[in-house]
Amino acid sequence: SIETPFTLIRWKAGDGITSWIDKASGDELLRNDRKHNAFTPIYEITPFNENNGIRATRVKMGRNRKGMRVRRFTGLLKEVELDTKGPLFARVELKYELEGTDSYSVMLTAYSSIPRVDVSVRINKNNRLEPENVYIALPFTTGQGQKPQLWIEKTGHILRPRVDQLPGTGVDFYCVQEGVTYSSEEKGLVIAMPDTPMIQLGPLEFGERQLMGYNGIKEDGEHLYSWVMNNYWETNFKGTIGGFYEFRFSVNWGKELGNPETAITRCHSINTGLIGIRVTDRI
Repeated sequence: SIETPFTLIRWKAGDGITSWIDKASGDELLRNDRKHNAFTPIYEITPFNENNGIRATRVKMGRNRKGMRVRRFTGLLKEVELDTKGPLFARVELKYELEGTDSYSVMLTAYSSIPRVDVSVRINKNNRLEPENVYIALPFTTGQGQKPQLWIEKTGHILRPRVDQLPGTGVDFYCVQEGVTYSSEEKGLVIAMPDTPMIQLGPLEFGERQLMGYNGIKEDGEHLYSWVMNNYWETNFKGTIGGFYEFRFSVNWGKELGNPETAITRCHSINTGLIGIRVTDRI
């Protein structure tokens, strides 16, 4: 585990991060109905059909963004190393084993003075031509028994996915500006995402895609994932995604973040960071 005056984060071999406690309230900030643990990677690959080549396999996927024969793998936590331990912050590295990668690690930086944890996900991805996806699970909440509302920002406006949408628009994945927030009467929790603008809310399994207002929305629990990698968007992208990558996240929570506008503003502030300017009295 890693502990500060504000949080206690526990992990378990194989399972990954299994608990994320807000020490001020005692609330568990991970959903008890989660399908994957916090920052656990999920890798998908759709094998080529014997009768279909690279292009035909992608075309047949349609809006599913994966084929019926998709294979799905969940990362397993294999090793944890202490990186830094000091009066201001502590940092640990969680190393996972994941199909389709040579390495996947999660750097957790927990601060002693604020309820905030910065996360750096580092991936060495293999090169494959088959259609692929990499998701990172973000199963957060504001506390057990609470029903927080998810808010996202798009083009300068905040909205509730699957609520504030036009009929016929997609409800499975969204592009976001600076991050997302969960807001409830008790508190709010923000996840700033400076590098990963796409999230997935629908089920990961192959199936008919859902649209707003058409036969209702299936009760899939709106499990949240950051959709960090794929290799089949149709325009201006490589056919393979091999190489080294780093994706940053920042988890921040508190009573003042219960207001969604305040929370999204916090995402902007976190992603902007501090600007340092060196000055001198010499002319």
